[in-house]
Order: sequence, then C-alpha cells, then structure tokens
Amino acid sequence: MEYVQMTLTDWLEMKKKLEADLTGVTASFIRIGYTLRRIEDERLYERDGYSSVAEFARKEYGLSASTVSRFMAINKRYSIGGYSEKLAPEYAGLGSSKLSEMLALPDSDLSMITPETPRDTIRELKDFNKQEQEGSSDLDVFLLEFFSCCVGDWKSAEPTEKSLKEALNPSGSRVYRKGKYFMAFYDADIKIKRFGAEPTSLSWGNLAEWVQEHTEELIGMIRKEKDAGSTEQGQEEEEEEVAPAQKSGKSAERLNKTPDPEEKEQGQEEEKPKDPETAEKEEIAPAQKVEKPAEILDTKPDLAENMNPPEENEAAEAEEPEKTAETLDKEPVSGEVVDREDELENLIGRLKEHVENRHWNLALFTAEKIVKRLGEKV
Repeated sequence: MEYVQMTLTDWLEMKKKLEADLTGVTASFIRIGYTLRRIEDERLYERDGYSSVAEFARKEYGLSASTVSRFMAINKRYSIGGYSEKLAPEYAGLGSSKLSEMLALPDSDLSMITPETPRDTIRELKDFNKQEQEGSSDLDVFLLEFFSCCVGDWKSAEPTEKSLKEALNPSGSRVYRKGKYFMAFYDADIKIKRFGAEPTSLSWGNLAEWVQEHTEELIGMIRKEKDAGSTEQGQEEEEEEVAPAQKSGKSAERLNKTPDPEEKEQGQEEEKPKDPETAEKEEIAPAQKVEKPAEILDTKPDLAENMNPPEENEAAEAEEPEKTAETLDKEPVSGEVVDREDELENLIGRLKEHVENRHWNLALFTAEKIVKRLGEKV
C-alpha cells in the first residue's frame, strides 16, 4: 500500500471528520430510539399486523429484543427532555458505547462521567455500586490511604494545585477505589463518591490545601518509604557480598590441594617471604588511591525537602563521607563561596514565596534552614 505524506492541515481535518462521524453515530442512536418509542406508544406496529414493537423490529430489521430495549432506554435518558430526536448537550462527546454502559448507573452518578472517562472506569463504578465494602467513612482517612499507596508519584511535587495535578494525574484520567470510596481524577477536578451517597467534587486547589494541612503525615510517609528503600538496598548488598564466597571452582580446589613434590622439582619454587619494608609500602599504597566520588544527590526540590524539619536535613548531612584532616584545614575556594551565596538567595526566594502563599509550615522550615546556613563557617 502506498502512503502519501500528510500535512498538519490534513491531519486536523481527518480528526475533525472522525469526531463528526462518531457524534453522528450517537445522534443516530437517539433518533432510532425516539422512532421506536413512537411506534410503541402509538401502536403503529399493528398497521403491519405485528403484536409488539419488538416483533416488528425483529421481523422488519433483524433487531433483537434487547437491542430495541437499549435504543429506547438511551433515548429516554439522554435526549432533550427525555423524549426527542436530539441528544442533550450535557452528554455531547460521549460515544454510544459509553452511553449504553451508563444506563446501569443511577442518575446521581452521571456527573462522574466525562468525555475523557474510559469505558473501563464506567464498568468499575458499576461494580463499586453493587456491594458495600468494609472501610472507614472518613474522607481524610481515605485520602491518606491513597497518598500512602503512591508515595513515588507525589513525593517530588510541590504542595500546589499545578504541581499536584501533574504528579497525580499526568494522563488526564485516573481512578482509585478502596473500601467505601471511589475517586476519579480529571483535569478539571476530582470526583469522589462514598458508597450509597451522591458524588461530590474536590477541586485541585482544595486538594493542595488538604496536603498543606496534613504535612506531618505526608512527611512520615516519605520517611517510611526511604527507610524501606534503604533496608531493601542493604539486603541486596548483603546478597552481593555473600555470592562471591559461594564460588568454589578451581580456586578453592587449588587452595586445598597439597603440592606434589614432583611439581616442585619441575621448577616451581616456594614463595619467599617479602621484605618487611616492601610489604609495608604495599599495604600503604592502596590507601593513597583516590576513592570513587559519592553519588551526586538529586538537588531537585521536592515535597519532602520543602516540608521536612531541619532535624531530617541534619541527619542527611551526617551521612556524607567523613572528611580528612587535610580537607578540614583547607580554606574554601572562591567557587564554594559563590555556591553558598546562590544557595542563600534560593532559600530566601523560596521563603518569600511561601509567605506570599501563606504556607506557614514551609516558611518556618525554610527560615530555620537560612539561619543555619548563615551560622556556618564560610
């Protein structure tokens, strides 16, 4: 098949046409449902000798009874006024397959569905409505459970509306369900439903305020994840250290083998003891080798850095490699002074931003960090 290069204009026109065709399919569903309802309500099927609209549609058009029922139900629920040939504006953009899936949802749940909602999400919401699950009815508890299960998604985010939206909902549609709650993320807002109750909307701005109010709990989650990561890394290093000792091979055999007298006669001499001075030099030499620099830490500001109290930062500094006496006595070069000034300017700028946004916890932590840096020897 020969492919012709498509321009941007052609591509946009193709997408527009596809959207129109899909919208047309939905509109057709509404019109077909309306026509079938009129035939039933006015008993028009009797003109051709049929006993019901289902019999009429089956013999005339090959439609099953369930298909006829679905067409009529879609028209009744989604047409203007519940009885017309036109789709109600609030359902524009939803395909016929989604509208069909939504028939099993209560009217109150329709507000949770948007054109961006995947069909699987509708099915999951239907399943959620079938049976109440165990769990707390407290919304704060539910939100804390959500943040706890996905620390890796938000730990590098700022406690702001834009940053949280990018971290928690990068694809534009996300669902989280646990216990008595079902939560659907969209670009505009967040829909939350408690089992047996009507859905509510939570704006991204309100979520950012909630994050600031629960700073202490969120910091604890980040610390817990770091501790778990450190434990796992330590176990992996232990396994790597044990592995070489399990290698027997020829080396172990040669160590355990008694030398054959004939091998000595063929020119193999016993290793002579080394001169004490030579041995001492060889032992000192490895210590003079330059060690591989410690892994550079990611300096990107994250939620933990912005909200962590100074005690955690001091603990992190204590984990740095121990400096030698030569390094401690060495005077700082000019570049280090510039870096220190840049860091202070950055912290001061961040402090102003937190004060303007009335993030008092963040402002307090940043101010303490500035005082600490000013007290250090430059």
